[in-house]
Amino acid sequence: PVKNLVKNPDEMAQILGAKGISADKTLIVYDDGIGKHAARVCWTLKYLGAKDVKMLDGNLPAWKKIRGYITVAPTKISPVIFNVSLDKNLLATMDDVKDAMGETSTIIVDARPAEDFSGTTETKDQTGHIPGAVNVDFEKLKDSNGLLIPKEVLKTIFENKRITPDKTIIIYCNSGVRASYVFMALKKLNYPNIKIYDGSFLEWKLDANNKVEA
Repeated sequence: PVKNLVKNPDEMAQILGAKGISADKTLIVYDDGIGKHAARVCWTLKYLGAKDVKMLDGNLPAWKKIRGYITVAPTKISPVIFNVSLDKNLLATMDDVKDAMGETSTIIVDARPAEDFSGTTETKDQTGHIPGAVNVDFEKLKDSNGLLIPKEVLKTIFENKRITPDKTIIIYCNSGVRASYVFMALKKLNYPNIKIYDGSFLEWKLDANNKVEA
């Protein structure tokens, strides 16, 4: 079975509600690393129907750099109800990817490093890419301080790869985590039709009938 797929929506709602997180609050997400996990949580929250989800640019390292207040005291939590209203337009399946191949109105984006995309990495599970995909390494969307690069630069990077707002964009990586960072970058530019292929390359390669390019 494929690992790292999103859980059942009802199960996720219980987890979030127990932490005092509801879909009608403004939700600001961060992690203590390079942002990919925070982005994954942001996408998941949006998929579940949360209306106002933001990611802290640069995450905890950037917050520490500006001497933002940090506490070790546990947050007092009052459980709430997280009301799920799935936005199915944000999720792509393997069948959706297959249907998109060769369609000019849709573009498939690989968010992994170039060596994974091209098949030159030594990790066999990561080599090659879904046929027709274009490569945008999520790490290239950040500056040396871990902050998202300016909108004008982002726009140029995407447009140079034929990733334009008039298309449906399906993003994947190995497990959907790094793809979520590219998703958030495109949301920053107000791209309207963006999906994450949740099964991503790990699921794609499990089916021997699926072709892989390198």
